[in-house]
Amino acid sequence: MPAIVAAGSLASLAGAYPAPAAALSFISTPGTIYVTTIYVSNSEGESVTPIKLESSGGTETQSTGKEIRVPYEPNAVAITPDGKTAYVTNDDGGVTPIDVATNTTGKEILVGVFPCGIAITPDGKAAYVANGFFSGSVTPITLATNTAGAEIATGGGVPDAVAITPDGKTAYVTDAFGNVSLINVATNTLSGEIHDAEGEAAIAITPDGKTAYIAGSTASSVTPINLATNTFGTAIPTGKSPSAIAITPDGKTAYVTNEGSNSVTPINLATGTPGSEIKVGKSPSAIAITPDGKTAFVTNFASNSVTPINVATNTPGTEIKVGKGPAGIAITAKSTVGQVSGTLGNNGGGQGEPTGATGAAGATGATGASGATGATGETGARGVSGQTGPTGATGATGATGAGGVTGATGAIGSTGATGPVGPQTVGGGLGGGIGPFGFNMSLNEQTTPSPLWVAGTLSHFTVHFTAAVSANTVLVLQKNGINTPVTCTVAKGANTCSDNTDTAVFAPSDTVLVRGSYPLLNSATNPSWSATYK
Repeated sequence: MPAIVAAGSLASLAGAYPAPAAALSFISTPGTIYVTTIYVSNSEGESVTPIKLESSGGTETQSTGKEIRVPYEPNAVAITPDGKTAYVTNDDGGVTPIDVATNTTGKEILVGVFPCGIAITPDGKAAYVANGFFSGSVTPITLATNTAGAEIATGGGVPDAVAITPDGKTAYVTDAFGNVSLINVATNTLSGEIHDAEGEAAIAITPDGKTAYIAGSTASSVTPINLATNTFGTAIPTGKSPSAIAITPDGKTAYVTNEGSNSVTPINLATGTPGSEIKVGKSPSAIAITPDGKTAFVTNFASNSVTPINVATNTPGTEIKVGKGPAGIAITAKSTVGQVSGTLGNNGGGQGEPTGATGAAGATGATGASGATGATGETGARGVSGQTGPTGATGATGATGAGGVTGATGAIGSTGATGPVGPQTVGGGLGGGIGPFGFNMSLNEQTTPSPLWVAGTLSHFTVHFTAAVSANTVLVLQKNGINTPVTCTVAKGANTCSDNTDTAVFAPSDTVLVRGSYPLLNSATNPSWSATYK
């Protein structure tokens, strides 16, 4: 089994794991280049670190890429089944898509307050985001358009994590107060609840879809749930303060990170018994397992590193340095990116290394894969949102002027129309300070969705505080409880923001609400908003 070799230097790291097993191994055909990419969210570094694992001809290389900048305090990471896009939750109330082919970010998708967990359906069509800190909701995202749907209320006020059954029918959402909510994926509705005595920090579902395992952060244990009956089984002891859980692809073993004891507990799922704790870095916070099931990778929040664990021997390897405060991790499926010529190998054993070097050149076949960049045309598809062009169709209102041509009496009707012709200002606000994590504003001093009563288009959205905000504050305009493109962010230390580009079209019965969100506390006061409506 080959040792990991640092990309570029090919320096052997064979001592990282006890012989004969190596830190990472893939079943590779000589001459074929396989690539797997790990994405690590760095909460305190406001970035994501990509780590590329490459296997060719029996040799494996590992390289850490340039950090990808994302918004405020990224948390969880999930990757689409086709391996093309990674989605990262951010404490500012949004989710950032990352193009895996180019490691570039797309437009942030606004969801609920303090999103902390995310899972993607097996068909890759939707993501479900757990909105934490008393938001009591989950936000579905349509991945074809990267648009958020209406929030789904859960049974508990502090959702932590979400997992989806292999058949894609149900999302299970854990809660800090011991609630587990079931969401019907077809209807995006709450379909049931089950309760435990302990707060839950994480959840994973076995590949056969029969059992879920939830990590109880306050109980230092993992509890199985029979998904056929939605009943709890006997708790399995772990280390202190379990924070994350992952299950091997063969469904035989679960690995649980113990934040309070700087370790990982392997659990034999057939017998429900824990193995000896595996020591890792400080405050392990998340874990993911490679698709071949041979290596688990653990983020160490307080060590700014990732520890690989050899699943065959349950031994840790050398830590990989990443950004500050790694909090989430996800791994792409293994892909083939090129072929290495075997001609030189026929000339003798001594030619083997040059052949491998040729393989690196073969990686330029990956350049061909940049055809996936063409897939950014899908990003252009978000321009479909720009069908605000139909807003221009309100020019048909002008056609009512033609009706006025029918006579002077009709002209009187035109006089009535002068109200809408002149743009009006709508808005509202709150007096005093604002609460933790977020607030709502509607028309005048209302805090619940209110109808605008007449049809029109809202534009030139502006928000103002009398005292500067103490944390980045995202404001988004909602129509009938769903986020519109109209949004702006007040940067920390500032007191105003505006969106003079995006618009939202309202029917007379449509309701309007402005939602503000930010991590934890905000010392800003007297928020207000205004917009042009015509």
